[in-house]
Amino acid sequence: GNVCNLQCSFCPGTKRKARMLSQEEFGLLAARLRPYTEYLYFHLMGEPLLHPLLEQFLSEAERLAYKVMITTNGTLLPTRGMILLESAAVHKVNLSLQSFEANEHGELEHYLRADAEDPNSENDFGKNIIPAMLAAGEKLMAYPFVGYWKDVGTIRSLWEANMDLLGEHPALSLLDESWRIYSRHEAAPPQYVGSGAIVQNASVTAGCEIEGTVRNSILGTGVVVGKGAVVEDSVLMDGVTIGEGTTVRFSILDDRVSVGKNARVGEDRSKTDEITVIGADCKIPDGGIVPPGAMLEDAKND
Repeated sequence: GNVCNLQCSFCPGTKRKARMLSQEEFGLLAARLRPYTEYLYFHLMGEPLLHPLLEQFLSEAERLAYKVMITTNGTLLPTRGMILLESAAVHKVNLSLQSFEANEHGELEHYLRADAEDPNSENDFGKNIIPAMLAAGEKLMAYPFVGYWKDVGTIRSLWEANMDLLGEHPALSLLDESWRIYSRHEAAPPQYVGSGAIVQNASVTAGCEIEGTVRNSILGTGVVVGKGAVVEDSVLMDGVTIGEGTTVRFSILDDRVSVGKNARVGEDRSKTDEITVIGADCKIPDGGIVPPGAMLEDAKND
């Protein structure tokens, strides 16, 4: 259905007449879709917990051996949450934090705006916004989370989150069938690894061309590593090009960065604690040197 109990500013809405699926319609659609998928998603343009037949829908989903993913604004969890807990069909429940900005009094938006206007704030939920709400006497509740979590708010934590994808037993496995990650997929040719190339403990995405050495690194779509080049302990995002004979160590290179031949970016992790960062579309010339800890943000850095 497309019935919701909130009017969030970020929701595009719909011109369709507000209505809810009947049990007959749901049963027919679920049966027809089953040969093509094992997942059902209850969300988009409506609040699933509003539906009076939610319990019946979940029972039918369980009968058809579906795994149900539910996205909710959370406002009805106190009264309807037990239905989700008691259903064997429910595989995952997602809470939309953004929906809180649409509440009647706009409390969260008030704190976000106040924090944005504070020149002394680090603009961080854990350090600034939540403590401000607690100090003002707002009602807050903690959730004991179990599983993988990384607060990616710094360059270091971004690098660490990427490294968590590597290893024989990674902290976050992209191959975990019980927790699939759905995203856009770029049409790209298969990875090419040259006969003289070396790839060890690395994630190499479609479209990459590897002629050099890649160790302990994450490579996005379409990355090119030339002959004799070495990439270690680094994150190379989509479309990065590394020239022949170049070394890239302990670095993060944003989209479409181009590094010329025989250049040096960053330093071995055993010699520095500082991560080198190069912003999108930057070009490093042949023989160029980018020292450890440098941060190039302007695409005109040549």
